[in-house]
Amino acid sequence: TVVQIGAKVVDKIIDWKKATKE
Repeated sequence: TVVQIGAKVVDKIIDWKKATKE
């Protein structure tokens, strides 16, 4: 569903932000 796709995108953004902070 669209919600699942959105959740995956959010997870990737969170991972990317964590990677850039470290």
